[in-house]
Amino acid sequence: MTTSDRPLAYLTVNDVEYEYGIPGSTVRRWLRDGVLPHSKPGGKAKSHVLIARVDLDALLAASRVEATTGPLAAKS
Repeated sequence: MTTSDRPLAYLTVNDVEYEYGIPGSTVRRWLRDGVLPHSKPGGKAKSHVLIARVDLDALLAASRVEATTGPLAAKS
């Protein structure tokens, strides 16, 4: 596996839009509301925001709602 084959550890809002299909407005709202941790390497209000992929994946996993009916529902 080369470096270009590995997923990026940190994503921009545009990366999240492209890779996950989540609208940028939603990601920015999560950032503004403190729902999604992020870094601002420049330290200024207009600095680019970096989002750790593990944080985004954890947020999405925590908000997952399991199917209750149909073929994907857990069998008891």
